[in-house]
Amino acid sequence: MKLRIHLLAALLALSACARQEPAPAPEPAPAPEAATAGVVALDEFGPFEGRVNAIAFWVHPSVPFNSMAIVATDAGLVALNIEDGKEVSRIEGFKASAVQLIYEDVYSLTDPDGFKSRGVVVVRDETARSIRFFEIHNATRELSEIGEGFAIDTVDDFEAFCAGPQFLGPNRLVAFSLKVMRTFDIDIGKDSVSVQPTALEGEFERAQPAPARGCTIDKRDAEMFVLYDTGEVAQFTEHTRRRMEVFTATRIANPVGIDLSLNGVASDGDESDCCGQIGVLDADAAIIRLYDYDDGRALGNVRIKASFDIEAVEKATAFGMGQGNFGGPYRDGVIALATEGGAPVIRLAPLNGALEAVAVKFGETHNPRIMNPNPLEYQCSELEGAGEQFAECAPYREGAPPPGLAMPEFAPPVPGDAGAMNEAAPTDE
Repeated sequence: MKLRIHLLAALLALSACARQEPAPAPEPAPAPEAATAGVVALDEFGPFEGRVNAIAFWVHPSVPFNSMAIVATDAGLVALNIEDGKEVSRIEGFKASAVQLIYEDVYSLTDPDGFKSRGVVVVRDETARSIRFFEIHNATRELSEIGEGFAIDTVDDFEAFCAGPQFLGPNRLVAFSLKVMRTFDIDIGKDSVSVQPTALEGEFERAQPAPARGCTIDKRDAEMFVLYDTGEVAQFTEHTRRRMEVFTATRIANPVGIDLSLNGVASDGDESDCCGQIGVLDADAAIIRLYDYDDGRALGNVRIKASFDIEAVEKATAFGMGQGNFGGPYRDGVIALATEGGAPVIRLAPLNGALEAVAVKFGETHNPRIMNPNPLEYQCSELEGAGEQFAECAPYREGAPPPGLAMPEFAPPVPGDAGAMNEAAPTDE
């Protein structure tokens, strides 16, 4: 009797096991860590008075070696010649905590080579709590202030900003606070700057998911990438009413800066090899983490290592990626890190060397002076308002017939399908 009871219990247990849900699939293995490689420091600029807070790069209109690094420090702004690090211009007496560079009047119709476009330094003045604008004169390379600045007291809990072009609009200033992101149009005149809420409908303000550490705007497509203190990067897609999309999660504990560089198609590759890199600074490790511009995948991590006469960067306060031809070893772009403590300096390395170190294919860097995200129709409307006439603008002038609509791409239907465009015509029998 006992044996039958045990057998019955065993059968019931087997039946219960058969009814159980299948075991859950194992968690996917985490993505492998991106490789870290070193690129040799070729130049050291400085030392600077006070902490270095940000680095930007200005491309000379005709002589690559005369391009400049623009360094924002606790003591002001310093412009340095890229070839030898010699000081060219200086603005003192305030704490410059962030810096961006834009090019004004970049229209392919009026200036196809970018020679006339004005380089404008946009800097955050912590002392006066304002955003200030300085023109870099193409001939003398001197910095001179334009206007009286934009007071940021109106932006509560101001944290970060970036400046650059926008699609179907002028240059823009984007300011971040703890709660919102606000977008402003920048109208730069000869001696004045007007900053007003953007004229694009519904684009002035949006809620923020987290505090921002910095942002950067692509001069070709006007896409904006925002770095948050969580280590995540969001992309604001310009051509779809600035929808916010997750770009990548860097998992950096102390993310400090974000920048980008655009490249052409690699000579031995196809379009999948373009079009650029997003760089984020891991300040504690002094590592620049690189991500693919198109899909956000990790490309690799770069350190600036020592050369025979320049020390490595062990801890960094700021970084910059220069896009364009800066001559010599920097003909395909430049990266720079600012050292922490003591007498701070910035150390420079070629961008192509950094990309080669992590086995990233790249092509020729784009010249930011000639990049314009605005279509021909927008350019023509702006130029017509200024009284300028161009043959290319004839279809867009008032009273002219509207330009023909571009045909959308489509996949031809399969022959024989009902209503197929390429179906045989019926016979008249």
